[in-house]
Amino acid sequence: MGYEITELQQLNLQSRAQRIRPECPGPPAECTCDVRGYHYSFWPDTIRRLIHDGLHDQALTLTLECVDAAERDEPFWDGCPAPWYTETAATIYRRRKNYGAEVALLARFDRSSSPAHRGHFGVRIAQARADVRGAQSLRWPAANLTAQAQR
Repeated sequence: MGYEITELQQLNLQSRAQRIRPECPGPPAECTCDVRGYHYSFWPDTIRRLIHDGLHDQALTLTLECVDAAERDEPFWDGCPAPWYTETAATIYRRRKNYGAEVALLARFDRSSSPAHRGHFGVRIAQARADVRGAQSLRWPAANLTAQAQR
């Protein structure tokens, strides 16, 4: 079951895009910060609705597209891509206990940020890395017991 945008939602998005569209370099058709034909900043309500409706796969796909667009838009926002999309995708990964993907996504945010903005998710990355180690120890308890016995 896919999430389809209704005709009314489509009209609302178009109306909103015409009223509030942030400045993009070049003509709107060539804007690299668009996701599915709209600026990435117009998708949070849809992402929240997808999550609320339990459509986490679709929400994650759309959110990751917005992460890519926000990173392309980053030079225009003081060297920091919009963190909401990264945080939302990381939360979906965490709920799925996919800590490795969460760490990779948060580290990607740090790499794409200017030095002044690095470390935004530092505590969360440390927690996710600890959860990765914890999940690995649960998967291979015999290997961990052997390693502990050798210490």
